[in-house]
Order: sequence, then structure tokens, then C-alpha cells
Amino acid sequence: MWGRNYLLVNVLRSLLFGIFYSVLEVDIPIWNYISTLDYRILYFIIFAIATISTTYLVWGANFFLSMAFEDISYWIIKNQLPFSYAWYYPVFDHIPLDDVIEGILSVVLYAYAYNEYIR
Repeated sequence: MWGRNYLLVNVLRSLLFGIFYSVLEVDIPIWNYISTLDYRILYFIIFAIATISTTYLVWGANFFLSMAFEDISYWIIKNQLPFSYAWYYPVFDHIPLDDVIEGILSVVLYAYAYNEYIR
């Protein structure tokens, strides 16, 4: 149905958005101006809209990959090791568990989309 470059373009788009948002988050800490709940809702809405795609599998993979890469880019830009700053961001030995789960989910969804639509 789609060419082989379809998934590559989506992966690159997700990675670029993750980097862009992490730079924005470091420079303009929005969470200082609104409540945590409002920020998390806004965060999910922004990522859901930015990573939208033609199928729910690729959309989900884009969503998880961009969120994981945003967190990784954020810690690299801040030059800090990840730490658990809230109950919803569990970290074990400086490894963010939610980013690991998001990375695994994105790989599984991309693989399933590849087998379903491209191969």
C-alpha cells in the first residue's frame, strides 16, 4: 500500500519532533506556569496531534517514539542523569522505565505496521 520510505519518514518526523519539543521544554518550562495535570493533558494532546498518521499503528508508534526521544533529548540537553521527579516517571538506576516501555512499544507497532501494510 505504501512505499518502504513511509515508515522511515514517520520515524524521522517523530525523532525531529521529540528533539524540537525537548529544546522548547528546556528553554520555556511551561510546567512552571500551569498545573501539572493541565500540563500533562496539554503534553499528550500536542504529541497526539504532532504524530498523527494514516494508520493507528503508525500513529501509536510515532506517538511513543517521539515521547521517548523527547525525554532522552531533554536529559541530554540538560546534561543530567534522569531522576524520578514524579510518581508517573519511574526511574531505576538512572534508566527511565516509561521511556524503555515507550521504545519497545514503538518498535513493536512499527514492526506490525511494516508486516501489515508494506511487506
